[in-house]
Amino acid sequence: MGMFHGVSRGHPDEEVFGDVYDQRVVARLLPYILPYKGLASLAVVAMLIYTGTQVAVPWIIKIAIDEYVFLKDFEGLTWMFALFIGISLVNWLVNYVQQFAMEKVGQGVLFNLRADMFGHVQKQSMGFFDRTEVGRLMSRVQGDVSQLQEFAALVVMTLGELLSLLGIVIALLLLNFKLGLITMSVLPVLTLIMVVWQPFARKAFMTVRRAISIVNGSLNENITGVRVVQSMNRQERNLMLFDEKNVDHRDANLWASKLSSGLLPAVDILTAVAIGFALFFGARMIAGNDLALGTLIAFVLYIQRFFDPIRNLTMQYTQLQRSMAS
Repeated sequence: MGMFHGVSRGHPDEEVFGDVYDQRVVARLLPYILPYKGLASLAVVAMLIYTGTQVAVPWIIKIAIDEYVFLKDFEGLTWMFALFIGISLVNWLVNYVQQFAMEKVGQGVLFNLRADMFGHVQKQSMGFFDRTEVGRLMSRVQGDVSQLQEFAALVVMTLGELLSLLGIVIALLLLNFKLGLITMSVLPVLTLIMVVWQPFARKAFMTVRRAISIVNGSLNENITGVRVVQSMNRQERNLMLFDEKNVDHRDANLWASKLSSGLLPAVDILTAVAIGFALFFGARMIAGNDLALGTLIAFVLYIQRFFDPIRNLTMQYTQLQRSMAS
């Protein structure tokens, strides 16, 4: 992290606006969400139904293959096809309801947060504005509040992904307990990766937050005070100072992007390994008449769906780090 020495030092406003993570911040967000508890409850119900349909689809495919395709029962296959289409439509509908409801909640929270923050800033003393650059305040009012609004929607999405993971794990173990344990043997590796990655990500996103704040503050001070700068002939000096801050801002974002982009490929590799385990051991079980073909196909589908929530949770965890930094 030595490359970011220009933005890693503390600043008085960092003390005013909080640390990287504080559970009290989450508690303070609840009053902003409670006025929209009806919409939030609707989003949760839609999310539960959506999770159920996601888990049901591979099981329906398994039944269709094992009980209707091999027996050439086309009437039963037609009913399974109709059921598949129906569940897919329900899946689309509840996903739309969930997204729309959470967007309304998020925008309401954003509106109230900004109004309260504006009122809070108006009550500050003159000494506060002497100590704090206007650009840094604007960074808080605009950027940080938007991150917190996204956090409100993130909570419901994360809950949905966790429930989806639980449902898929249960389905895998019910289909074939032994094969389920084999395919989930990659999870300890994923856990280790997350444990190693997390502290670096937290530091990187905190550095980005500070860098954005510093650049915004410098821009605002130089633009609003441009006549003073010109009268003192400090254009070149101020440009050099801004270039240093801008470089720190660029490097901080590049480092955070490297950390974020490096995690998803690791999840993709583990997905491929898990599918490989399922195909290798599943084929041996089919050869020994210990497993049906439809069950193996359902296994592969479940594994893909199993790592989709993990992939989403990875991106949501990245957003969580940004929100907590805000």
